[in-house]
Amino acid sequence: MSDTTVVIPQFGQSQLTIACVDSLLEHHSRDFRILVVDDGSPREHVEALRQQPWRNVELIRSPQNHGTTHAWNLGLAQVNTPFAVLLNNDVKTTGDWLDRLVQPLRVGTTVIAGVAERVEPRVPITIVNNSLLHGWCLAINLQRIGRQPVFDERLRLYFSDTDLQCWALQKWGTESLSLVGSLPLQHAGHQSTRHLPQRRHFWQADSKHFERKWSIDHR
Repeated sequence: MSDTTVVIPQFGQSQLTIACVDSLLEHHSRDFRILVVDDGSPREHVEALRQQPWRNVELIRSPQNHGTTHAWNLGLAQVNTPFAVLLNNDVKTTGDWLDRLVQPLRVGTTVIAGVAERVEPRVPITIVNNSLLHGWCLAINLQRIGRQPVFDERLRLYFSDTDLQCWALQKWGTESLSLVGSLPLQHAGHQSTRHLPQRRHFWQADSKHFERKWSIDHR
């Protein structure tokens, strides 16, 4: 079996999850475990997943909707491999990529690897003065992080991946993050949360908490 587990959260939008998992399995021949974490979706979305003829795919259910950060932690608590990949359900795979993304975690000092960079102006210059990694596909070294829950659930939908990267940068420096570019992935962009009526409210609340935390807390 692989040394990596893939964790995919969903709230509703089961058609995205099915396309995400189907494309991932289509382009990878090695056996690896996939955990789909349903964050309190309506019954029909859960049943749609149960009807799929997948191998090595497990469904974890939360009875209530708590947000993406909670779903990540719920899935990671069930991971028994040293490495985990957090994958948004609005991502499609067009080629073999999993080993390439995880490889920097197996050697060297990398703690978190990602497939694309972004600039986050809210991060203090004392923490990082370069780009961070996009959160829609991240590989993390659970042996190095060594703590549960991995993410701060006070950040319900947004900034929890930024928060984890800031923590890693503060603890280990810039070598803890690695970019693995040009992987065969297609990200639809915010399709996982676009249907949420309170999306703007959650973004504002999470943004305020993140800014407050990193101005006075610093873990």
